[in-house]
Amino acid sequence: MPGQLKVKALVNENNLLEKVEAWSPNPVLGDMLTETTYTDYKDFGGVQFPTKITQKQGGFPRLS
Repeated sequence: MPGQLKVKALVNENNLLEKVEAWSPNPVLGDMLTETTYTDYKDFGGVQFPTKITQKQGGFPRLS
Protein backbone atom coordinates (compact mmCIF):
# COMPACT_ATOMS: atom_id res chain seq x y z
CA MET A 1 0.00 0.00 0.00
CA PRO A 2 1.30 3.50 -0.79
CA GLY A 3 2.82 5.32 2.17
CA GLN A 4 3.36 2.15 4.22
CA LEU A 5 7.13 1.84 3.75
CA LYS A 6 9.84 4.30 4.81
CA VAL A 7 13.31 3.71 3.32
CA LYS A 8 16.71 5.36 3.89
CA ALA A 9 19.73 4.46 1.72
CA LEU A 10 23.34 5.30 2.61
CA VAL A 11 25.93 5.70 -0.15
CA ASN A 12 29.70 6.00 0.43
CA GLU A 13 32.21 8.41 -1.14
CA ASN A 14 32.64 6.03 -4.12
CA ASN A 15 28.88 6.10 -4.82
CA LEU A 16 28.52 2.49 -3.66
CA LEU A 17 25.50 1.48 -1.61
CA GLU A 18 26.51 0.66 1.99
CA LYS A 19 23.23 0.28 3.85
CA VAL A 20 19.46 0.36 3.35
CA GLU A 21 17.14 0.86 6.31
CA ALA A 22 13.47 0.12 5.72
CA TRP A 23 10.64 0.47 8.22
CA SER A 24 7.47 -1.46 7.52
CA PRO A 25 4.31 -1.84 9.58
CA ASN A 26 3.89 -5.02 11.61
CA PRO A 27 0.44 -5.67 13.13
CA VAL A 28 1.93 -7.24 16.28
CA LEU A 29 5.24 -5.42 16.85
CA GLY A 30 4.52 -2.01 15.30
CA ASP A 31 6.98 -0.48 12.84
CA MET A 32 9.76 -2.98 12.15
CA LEU A 33 13.24 -2.02 10.94
CA THR A 34 14.88 -4.15 8.26
CA GLU A 35 18.56 -3.23 7.84
CA THR A 36 20.54 -4.50 4.85
CA THR A 37 24.30 -3.86 4.56
CA TYR A 38 26.44 -4.28 1.45
CA THR A 39 30.21 -4.82 1.81
CA ASP A 40 33.29 -6.30 0.15
CA TYR A 41 32.67 -4.80 -3.29
CA LYS A 42 34.53 -6.44 -6.15
CA ASP A 43 34.83 -5.60 -9.85
CA PHE A 44 32.89 -7.90 -12.18
CA GLY A 45 33.60 -6.86 -15.77
CA GLY A 46 33.64 -3.17 -14.89
CA VAL A 47 30.67 -3.34 -12.51
CA GLN A 48 31.20 -3.00 -8.76
CA PHE A 49 29.05 -5.54 -6.87
CA PRO A 50 28.94 -6.39 -3.14
CA THR A 51 30.14 -9.92 -2.37
CA LYS A 52 28.69 -9.81 1.14
CA ILE A 53 25.07 -8.85 1.85
CA THR A 54 23.76 -9.05 5.41
CA GLN A 55 20.21 -8.39 6.58
CA LYS A 56 18.71 -7.95 10.04
CA GLN A 57 15.04 -7.61 10.87
CA GLY A 58 14.04 -6.27 14.25
CA GLY A 59 17.72 -6.53 15.26
CA PHE A 60 17.94 -10.26 14.51
CA PRO A 61 19.94 -11.85 11.64
CA ARG A 62 17.78 -12.73 8.66
CA LEU A 63 20.21 -13.09 5.71
CA SER A 64 23.99 -13.57 5.61
